[in-house]
Amino acid sequence: MFRTTAFTPMRSAAALLTWEMDPPLHDAGVPAAIIDIVSQVAVSLGPVAFRLFWPHDLPAELSTLAAPRAWLPMRLYQRLTRTWPADIAVANDARGTAELFKQDWQLQGQTALVLRAARPSETTIGTLRSLRDWHGVCFPSDARLLIAPAVDGDGILLAAASEDELADVLAGIGQAVRMLGMTLDGDASATGERPAMNVAISHHVDASEPDEQGFHDYHYEYDIYRFSRADRTYVARSYVEETDRADFLSRLQGDESHVLGAADLTHPLLLEAVDYLRAAGKTTIERLSESEGYVPLEIAKPGGGN
Repeated sequence: MFRTTAFTPMRSAAALLTWEMDPPLHDAGVPAAIIDIVSQVAVSLGPVAFRLFWPHDLPAELSTLAAPRAWLPMRLYQRLTRTWPADIAVANDARGTAELFKQDWQLQGQTALVLRAARPSETTIGTLRSLRDWHGVCFPSDARLLIAPAVDGDGILLAAASEDELADVLAGIGQAVRMLGMTLDGDASATGERPAMNVAISHHVDASEPDEQGFHDYHYEYDIYRFSRADRTYVARSYVEETDRADFLSRLQGDESHVLGAADLTHPLLLEAVDYLRAAGKTTIERLSESEGYVPLEIAKPGGGN
């Protein structure tokens, strides 16, 4: 297992995802269902950057960052020392992310990083381009998750900066596995026990000054729900006069606020928040969209179904 160990950064939390098939298949690669699950969960956390070796027939959604070409003596030295830089692909959806499993995965040349922001730092890009042995470096501060092949590609290493972030990833994988009717074995950490979701509820009144008769030109009374884990928060609102309805307004991450996108619809924190609201009697749940106002919240399952 040396090659798997070499992919694990210092002071990171790591888990190994493996699978069994009936009948057993030797060197069969990563099953399509596992690729789909890991891709969905990864892109729900952020853009996915990975090493690109064969730039042909790529999904249209991928963007690429070409590696700089050194002069010939340096290229020879890089080959001898296994530090030659690779082009980088960046995916923002599950289809693009799945391409990483076709790019030198079986020969263990692949490493992918799930990023915290739309674009990684130059330091992280430089590291991802050339580093083959991660165990001597710290986990990149602008990444959430590292994905790499186990021995011969018949397993997936998942490494995160903290136990909490790794638990969130494993929870998403566990939930997706169960949604597909598959069986998940392992101990508590491997089966996806996550840190508790934090729920904060605040009551608000937005009203004009009353006139002489005590009436208001406008009067809105509502509750704001904040569902949080690690550095992610989903914000929902429910008006007092519509007790059976709640609307998701945004996703907060660090200092940034975002309208919910397709990747959010598979995130384990959002799924848990929806379950919480339904248990509280909210039978109508919608989300604010960028172009259509409020639309029904349709939870996406791995594989593209609803």
